[in-house]
Amino acid sequence: KGKGSLAMGPISGKKEKVKQIDYDDLKNHGIKCPELRERLQSKAIDYETVDKVLTQFPKHDKLSTSEFENLAEMVEKAHQLHRDNDLQGAENLYTEVLKSDPLDWDCLCNLAKICFGMGQYLKAKDLFERAIVVRPEREKTMYYLAQVLYNLNEHDRSKLLFEQVVQGYKGEITGESCDQGTYHNAVAMLGLIHQQVLGQLDVAEGMYAVILKEDPQHIL
Repeated sequence: KGKGSLAMGPISGKKEKVKQIDYDDLKNHGIKCPELRERLQSKAIDYETVDKVLTQFPKHDKLSTSEFENLAEMVEKAHQLHRDNDLQGAENLYTEVLKSDPLDWDCLCNLAKICFGMGQYLKAKDLFERAIVVRPEREKTMYYLAQVLYNLNEHDRSKLLFEQVVQGYKGEITGESCDQGTYHNAVAMLGLIHQQVLGQLDVAEGMYAVILKEDPQHIL
């Protein structure tokens, strides 16, 4: 929908060494391997991040049922603190949970959002990257990571991720794909990159026009 006028493609390309990954181990931990392969092939994430998550499986696996239940209660308390805008309290609880279970996707994402809001971009980058490995089907997480990368001036990779979010948008919310607002914001960020980084004003104008046609009141 309106994607025909969007210019896609990397600013510059880098070759990456292909590594062997134990996909059986990943699958056994509930990670969707087809989507993970897709993220690796598209360079949304790298092999080092997957390796990092693999090394954290033993800590996750040794947790007992009661420990998982206690951590779930902590996560819910952290969510409530987050909703109440007690960011320090939420950050402390998310961090505590991740010490015991470094694969908790909710904590990875929400702590990353807090870090992003505080300007701790490198920490947010690490957390979002790990979150993508744990749940690679969640395209909205890629949008958040792309925002972090943009603020770190990693424009090549940021552009790549925004493009993948745009290309993955299906026009409806399925629970895994991004919503229309995120799609519009990703297109707007691509326009900003073409305008401010690449100096391609005509391409940027075309992208802004795509959004304004669908949402005349859109503000990034």
